[in-house]
Amino acid sequence: MKNIFNNFETHFGYSIPKALEDLYSDKNITTKIPGTFKFKTVGFVLEIRELLDIKNVENYDVENGRLSFAVNSDGFKLLVDLNSKNMEILQDEFDDIDSIGVTIQDLLDAEKVN
Repeated sequence: MKNIFNNFETHFGYSIPKALEDLYSDKNITTKIPGTFKFKTVGFVLEIRELLDIKNVENYDVENGRLSFAVNSDGFKLLVDLNSKNMEILQDEFDDIDSIGVTIQDLLDAEKVN
């Protein structure tokens, strides 16, 4: 599994954060996509249509420290802010990028409902 992260490490210049490695390694998540995730910390659900390829450098925004990792049910990309301490999840909605109020760890801890 570790070799799928080589492109990330080459382009960003550091090892992939553990929470992201866990996301791509967690069969409880990867097998539930497309799927709906209910968070313990916020009052909404997140529907993820697809998990993006961690090896594809087109998903990397090294300059801004962001990684596109998924597409939601509305067709918008979800990104992780690698510069934020908690690795906030952002949504790119027509080039308007905003936090959705949850982190990668929140996603890992979320209840998977379908």
